[in-house]
Amino acid sequence: MDFEVRYTMESEDGGFRFRFYCQLCEEGYTTELISAESIDEAYQIARRKARIHFNGCHGCGKWV
Repeated sequence: MDFEVRYTMESEDGGFRFRFYCQLCEEGYTTELISAESIDEAYQIARRKARIHFNGCHGCGKWV
């Protein structure tokens, strides 16, 4: 099951900070500042860090 949830990204101090949101309650997890050579690389790092804070439902596919 692929980890796909709504997120926002902020660029600050030469790095990126991402916030990933629960698909049920809209609460979220915010990463620490991530330094990477590209936004795509920072996003992949952020996804790996955020993934452990969410559970995927095998029935409906939502990430909560």
